Amino acid sequence: MSKENTERIHKIVQRIRKRGAVTLEELMRELEVSRATLKRDFDVLRDRLGCPLVCKASPNSVPVSAGNFQF
Repeated sequence: MSKENTERIHKIVQRIRKRGAVTLEELMRELEVSRATLKRDFDVLRDRLGCPLVCKASPNSVPVSAGNFQF
């Protein structure tokens, strides 16, 4: 994993921890990445780092939370 990817994943976790939940649209805008990039980052968080991501679909967004995950 590149340093850029590691830093972005850390930012994702920080934002989720600070707000309790974030939407994909918020993360895409704030981190200036695509939905596909976020999906890959979420895969790393869940599958390689064991982060218990919870996604809940709503009409306009998908909030994401991370339980008590420690990065």
